[in-house]
Amino acid sequence: MNALSVKLPHDLHASLASEARRRNVTRSALVRDILAEALVRDAEGQLPSCAELAGWPGTLHPSSSSSPASGT
Repeated sequence: MNALSVKLPHDLHASLASEARRRNVTRSALVRDILAEALVRDAEGQLPSCAELAGWPGTLHPSSSSSPASGT
């Protein structure tokens, strides 16, 4: 696997760390999952949902157990 270094604003880093703890995964694994999903969506021409744009927990990864009921 290749390494990538990314600088994040404090708030985004804190949110990433919190979500990784909630999902019981590493921050790296969470970033990989979110990035992979975003790239697939982009390639398929899918737009993010309103819930994703609002940053609702669980809306960035389909296997999350706390996603809103409909996302609308």
